[in-house]
Amino acid sequence: MWRRVITYTIVCLAVMFLSTTALFHTARGPLAPPPSAEPVQISVSPSTLITAQETQVRFQVTGELTAKSITAQVSELSFRQELDAGNLKGGVTAQIAAARPGIYHVQILAEGREIARVPITVGIGAELGAGPRPALAVTAGKPRLDATHANMFVIPVYAVAQTARANRKVPKPADRDVKVLFRGEGVPAGLSTVIPRGSARSDPANLPFDPGSSYAVTAHAPGHAESEPLSLAWKDHQGLLDLHAEPAEMTRYATPSTTAEVTVYLKHGGLLVRPPRPVKVLANHPPDVTGPSSIELSPRDGDGAWEARAVRTVRDASIEFVEPAAGLRTSVKISFLFPTLMILEALVCGVLGVAAARRGDLLNQTRVKIVFEVAAAAIGGALLYASAVQEWIPFVVKSSDLVGWIPAATVGVVGGYGGEGTFQGIMKLLKLFGSSPTP
Repeated sequence: MWRRVITYTIVCLAVMFLSTTALFHTARGPLAPPPSAEPVQISVSPSTLITAQETQVRFQVTGELTAKSITAQVSELSFRQELDAGNLKGGVTAQIAAARPGIYHVQILAEGREIARVPITVGIGAELGAGPRPALAVTAGKPRLDATHANMFVIPVYAVAQTARANRKVPKPADRDVKVLFRGEGVPAGLSTVIPRGSARSDPANLPFDPGSSYAVTAHAPGHAESEPLSLAWKDHQGLLDLHAEPAEMTRYATPSTTAEVTVYLKHGGLLVRPPRPVKVLANHPPDVTGPSSIELSPRDGDGAWEARAVRTVRDASIEFVEPAAGLRTSVKISFLFPTLMILEALVCGVLGVAAARRGDLLNQTRVKIVFEVAAAAIGGALLYASAVQEWIPFVVKSSDLVGWIPAATVGVVGGYGGEGTFQGIMKLLKLFGSSPTP
């Protein structure tokens, strides 16, 4: 008896060791979203140029800039120049000649892709410090992640001092510091900026810019007429956010306690976006898979976990995630498979176990008994594993923990031992009643 138990133990350990080298299909777990980082921000100074003069402009960057090729251009002024990317943190200068007054935008391109858009104004030098107070206008830069918190978008808005000249409005440098207050529906109270003396454009004021945002911004200053409203809407700036779900494909073996977890998060230009408030994401799934109808992306972690369970075995079930405010969509594919190969492994291990335990005794009997004993061990191994993994019988561990080649081999050996014991018991009963099979 003890020799048989010891032999079974050795066989079990050997099978477990060999199983670790077997080729098996397993699913990737949920992936960690990319870390957030300080977004790139580029400043251009001075912000006001004078017509018919060549002005030295300084470009400076904050944040991590990995591109090797950086270009600054103002198409309307026929200005384009390559900037030394390695020295941008300390500041790089360039000469811009402005032929005509107006409000323009400096485009900053990283290897041909626009990463920043900074407004500049070109005023008339002869009007510096002369004439009536100028009127106001509102302009805006390109939306970007907040450089301080990196968890929300802002859009920089600027006030521009203007004056009428030849039936058109042109920038006019202010003869004193002008404090400007921005107003409009949804605009935070107290959002303000200053147009410095000698400049026609103010410093930027960052306006919160979330999915669904829509503003009509006006500028106000004492003694100045209210500016025309500038419309700013999220829907006019497509591609700011992407919705990601990982892993994109996943395979699990279907048991009552098996789950598949998907990590969902927002992304902008390779950076994780932590929303300023919880963001609701809807989950659409086929009837073969169950899971919550929605999840929330938290401001603290920036992501949310969606957990699926199988109603039945299914291949390539498509799960679609939708963020309705920004109209973002993404999808993953999940398969829940029946553990057929592992049940076959348990069957084989049941046979190997009884063969190793019985050794010569297995063959020193009639062929009928050999067939019955091997069949009993095989059926015992496969049946015990299938019953445990599908929770047909109570087991000491969860069914999801039994999915794998090592658990299948272990349970198969135990089941084979039980099946062999059952066979021996039946044989004793048959002998007792004189009905033992004949050779």
